[in-house]
This record gives sequence, structure tokens and C-alpha cells, in this order.
Amino acid sequence: MKISEAKVFFCSAGCGFASALSKASGCALSSIKVGRFSDGELFASVEEEVHGRQCVLIQSVSAPANDNLMELLLAADALKRAAAASVIAVVPYLGYCRQDKRNKQESIAAKLVANIMVKSGIDEVFTVDLHSKQIEGFFDVPVYCISGVPVFADYFKKTGFSADEFVVVAPDFGAVRRARELASILGCDIAIVDKHRPKANVSEVMNVIGEVNGKNLIIVDDIIDTAGTVCNASFELMERGARGIYVCASHAVLSGSAEKKIEKSMIKEMIFLNTIEIPAHKMIDKFKILDVSLLVAREFFR
Repeated sequence: MKISEAKVFFCSAGCGFASALSKASGCALSSIKVGRFSDGELFASVEEEVHGRQCVLIQSVSAPANDNLMELLLAADALKRAAAASVIAVVPYLGYCRQDKRNKQESIAAKLVANIMVKSGIDEVFTVDLHSKQIEGFFDVPVYCISGVPVFADYFKKTGFSADEFVVVAPDFGAVRRARELASILGCDIAIVDKHRPKANVSEVMNVIGEVNGKNLIIVDDIIDTAGTVCNASFELMERGARGIYVCASHAVLSGSAEKKIEKSMIKEMIFLNTIEIPAHKMIDKFKILDVSLLVAREFFR
């Protein structure tokens, strides 16, 4: 599909990414009217003619996740009720994606969110760096997930990067696939942090597999939430002789005081993709934001 042939809409958490995508692809943008009743209920309406048109709907399910998810669902439903031929959701960050495994009697929120997105009228989903590959199978419509790793690789190649001086680090075993992808592009060795997570949002470094002494390290992950994992890992890696720590992460969730932890940590630079708009009060000098919209435009809307 050519994005120039579609009507492209965005909701409140998709504005920044939509603007970048518009510049990258040359598409025109339209906003969905989203309002709130006095009791807090949201509503969405389409104020343009979409009858028989393919519609692209851009929205990240970032904080506040519940409101932004409801905006996405209501907007998709509004487009379908306005007789759109199809609704293609571009969801740079898909919230609830970490709740993807069966654990005792807990909900599998990722599956539930997939179900209600399809029920709302979404025909296809385009996203960036899902937490795990299995989430694609939760949807009963096509899901296309792009990797942000090439964007990170290009960044380091443009900064006087030397493969002999760097090692790519997976902060846990779940990040090994992503770390191997980046290491393969850069021609670096890989190391793995063996961590234990006694409860949600708490992690302890147990061991480091691989040689890190005297090396600059690139920790690569999909999400930075409380930043506990990367800050703990960075401390342990520096204790093992690392020269410097860089972190690449697709999604800047940054819950609580995450940015303060990062500011005080041994991390030299933290590099994010622009899948989530970081509030001004959370921006610090260590943050670098890379634009993934051009890659999305090339891969999804050729």
C-alpha cells in the first residue's frame, strides 16, 4: 500500500510520530476528534469523509496506557462506522505487551488487548519491536513488526565506531535475539547479563557471560521502564572493567523517577527511538532520540 493513497489519522499519543512520518513519507495528516464526558468517559469522532478509503490510524499505547488504548479503540470504531474500507493501526509502542505469558491465575493482557483491537475494527497492525515474537500470534489479523536495531546500528557507525572496542550486551536472556542482531550488523562480540527478577520491576544481576573488561558496551533492550535493570547492569559491568556504557532501547516508558536513576548511573548515553514522546520534565542530557519513522515508511508503505 502507498501511504499517499490512504487517509492518515492520529490520536493524542501519536501526534509526534505522525508528524515525523508525514515528513518522511510526504503524507498529509488528519486528527481524530477525541473528547471526554464529565464523568471521564472518552469519545472519538471522524470529521472527514472516509467512505471506501483505506485509513491509517497512528497511536502509541503509552502512559496513560488505559486512556490511549481506549482512544485507539474508539477511533478505529469511528472510522469503521464512517464506512472506511479498512483501518490500519500504526502503533509504535504497544502497551500491555509485557503481559504475554501464562502465570498462575493472572490475566494475559497482551492477548486480551489483541482481541479487543481486532473487535474495534482494526484490519492490520504495524508496530515497532514487540516485547516478544509470540504476540504477533495473539492477533487474528496481520501484524507487521519492524526492528529498530538498524537505526541504532546506523547511529553508532556515524560516531567513529570501532568494532574492536565495543561489545553488545543483552541485559537478560530475553534480549539475546535483539543483541545478536545488533552485534551482527556492527561486527561486535556479544555478552549476556544473567539476572534474577524476584518480582515485577525489580531485578538483580547474578552473572555476566562474555568478556567485557576494557570494552565499551552497548546494552540493547526493547523497553526502559523503571530503569532498574539497566542501571544495575551498568554498575556490575563497570565493576567488571567496562570502559563505558551506552544503552539502546526502542521504547522510553520511563515510569516513576527512571530518568533520575539514569542521570545518577554510570551510563554515558541512552538512545531511544521516537515511539513514545518523552515529557519535557523527564528529558535529561544523557538521552538521544532517533527517528524510526523513515524506516517505518520504507518498510510498511512502499
